[in-house]
This record gives sequence, C-alpha cells and structure tokens, in this order.
Amino acid sequence: MALAESDTKPRLPIELIGLIIASLANLSQAEDNRLCHLQACSLVSWAWNDLCRPYIFYTLTIHRLDNTIRRLSFLHFKAPHLSKYIHELSIFPDSNVPKLPKWIPKCFRRLKNLHTMDVVGGDLDTSPTPSPMATTALLIKFVPYLRKLSLNSITFIDASHLIDFLPSRTLEELRIVYTEDDFTDGYPQTNGAQSVVRFDALRTLVVETAFPVLRYATPMACPNLRSFAVQWNGRRRWKLPLWIPDSLSELTVQVNLAHRVRGAPKLGTTIQPSVLRIVAVRCNKYLNAFRLIKACVGSLPFPGLVRELAMSIAIRDPKENRAIFPQAWDYEVLYLCLQQLYAHGTLGRAVLEINVKGMIPKGFSLDEIMARELAKVNEGFAGLLATNVLYVDFDLTCWNDSGDKVSVHFSLP
Repeated sequence: MALAESDTKPRLPIELIGLIIASLANLSQAEDNRLCHLQACSLVSWAWNDLCRPYIFYTLTIHRLDNTIRRLSFLHFKAPHLSKYIHELSIFPDSNVPKLPKWIPKCFRRLKNLHTMDVVGGDLDTSPTPSPMATTALLIKFVPYLRKLSLNSITFIDASHLIDFLPSRTLEELRIVYTEDDFTDGYPQTNGAQSVVRFDALRTLVVETAFPVLRYATPMACPNLRSFAVQWNGRRRWKLPLWIPDSLSELTVQVNLAHRVRGAPKLGTTIQPSVLRIVAVRCNKYLNAFRLIKACVGSLPFPGLVRELAMSIAIRDPKENRAIFPQAWDYEVLYLCLQQLYAHGTLGRAVLEINVKGMIPKGFSLDEIMARELAKVNEGFAGLLATNVLYVDFDLTCWNDSGDKVSVHFSLP
C-alpha cells in the first residue's frame, strides 16, 4: 500500500527544531516581538508547543492594570502546570486588593524555579500587621528559592521590618532602587528587640535610595557580601553600616552633588576593597567632584589595597543649561590624590569619565572646544597618563543652533 503523502514529506529532527526555537528565544529584540514569534511557533504542533512553552513563560510580567490577583488566580486555578516554567517575575502591586486571598501562599510556594523577582512601584508595608492594601511583602516571603530581588520605586509604609520579609537563606542579590521610607523625618526606627538576621548567601547589595531604608545599625549580617553600592545624597554624612563585612571586595559610592555635601563619608576602620567606584551626579563644579573623590579615597582605612578605581562625573548647569568646562587648575586636586594612591604600588587601573551636557559658548566650534579640553587633560595628568594606569574618557553632549543633538568624545591615552 502506498504511503500517504504527509508521511513522505521530509521532517526536521526534533533536536534541530529545539535549537532553532532556542535561537529565536535568545535573539536581541523587543520582548513583545520575541513572544509573538514564540507563540506563533507554539501553534504548529503539540511537539512545538512543548518546546516553546519554557521560553514563553520563563519571564512573567503582571502589570497593575492587568489586576494582579486576577492574573495570579488564573495561574493557580486554571494553569498550575505552567508554574514550573516561571523563572523571573516582574510585578506591579495592585493597590486595589482589599485582602490577600487565602490561596496566594500556595500559589507562590509552587513557583519552585522562580529565582528573580522585580517589584516596581506602589506602597510596601512590612510592619507586623501590614495594611490590607500592601501585600507585596507577603508575596516575597512566600517564594521558596528566590535568589535575586529588586525593589524599585516603592514607598515603604514601614521599612523597619523589611529584613524579616526577605528570603535570608537563598537571597544572593538585593537591589533597592529609587525607594524611600514614608516617615516624617526620613529615618525608619529600628526596633532594638529585633534579633540579627543572617544573609549568608548574599553577594551583591545595591541601595540607591533617598533615605536609608537599610540603616547603619540594622540587625542583619552579610558575612559573604562581596559588592556593595550605595547612593548618598550628601545632605547627611553617610557612614558605612556596621553589618558590612571586612572582606568586602567592591565598593561603589554615588553622591548627588546638587545638595551641599556635609563632610566625607565614614568608611570605617576595617574594610579592604580592591575595587572602588565613585559616581558624582548633578554636579555643577568640577572642584566639588574632585574633592569628593579625594575624600572617599582618604576615608578608606587601607587605600593602598585599591587595585582598580573608577570615577564618573556628570556635569550640567541646572539653571542656564550651558556646558561647564573645567579650569586647568581644577585637575590638580585629583592629580595629587591619584598620585598618592599610585605611590602605594598596587593601583593597576584608574578610569575617569567626564560627561558634560549643555549649550556650548557662541563663537566656538566643537573641534576647538574638544582640542582645548584635550590639552587640559594632557597637562593636568601628564605624569599618570605616561604610566598607562590612568584612562580618561571625556564626553560632550550639546545642541547646535538648529536644535539638533550632537555628541563628541575623546579618550586618553
């Protein structure tokens, strides 16, 4: 008997189809386009559907407008088999939920492969009796194997109990960004009766907040922390928290120089970072930025152990929107600081990034301005540039008479 026509058609091996779908999932393109292509492939056959499903549901995003509880309800009651495919979850808390449903804990405990969670926007109440509208803290606590957590643009109703809701046993990376505590004085009070919470798995901690959500004496321990980044607004003198371990290897300090800086940061007496990054933003005077760098380096208990120093300065006139350029003598403060650091013999690389934005003076061309700034850098750092230890990147973003945006750049050496 002759074979049916469908049986004689050549077919790709299922392994090759799997490689093609994996390549499609890894393409650099907009998330919506990538999902559309994967969803189309999943409709070809049951076999293709099985291959596409892990990529389609790898990252789940629940927007506030989609109704958080309604989406989670579908996952829990209608499609629990999809839980194993979810590895990353971005959630925008729904403030209209009057009460947390009883099935939520079981729903989140089923997400055994969920390792990354991004919570964006809304209010977060971590007090012992949280308000009915602030349920996200409880959702975080229910995830069994969470390794990376980002809290972005959140106003804490009470941050003093935040560490009690964090997965201390599994958390490897924590980012608290554009987040603040809703206290009148900006400083949440820590209950002295709280026991110390250990975060043995924590390796990376980023705290970029307007107010210290994690305070100087927060009862926590991070013995294996390797990288710590903090935003310091300059209005208060910042102190390295007690719970930062001596073995910290990377320290990043970002300072908003739009405010008056009240003294150098206090970096303790025991830390020994080999990598130091200093970021000065919203700066309108080069001398202030260079003095900040000098103060941070001078606050290190063991500056001679620094092997890599990264310095980034963003310069802009907040009033007149004009480009601000350094005077030749402005570089002297930074040069002397770097020269002393280099004299210790361990500094292997120092990078200075200067980003200037604004209108350029009339009567000057971009070529003339960049040639002038290049000469200043060569003169100000001649001794260090010759050692191939210092690298300087200078970026100028401006607008011409027609209103078009123009960017120019030079690097040394």
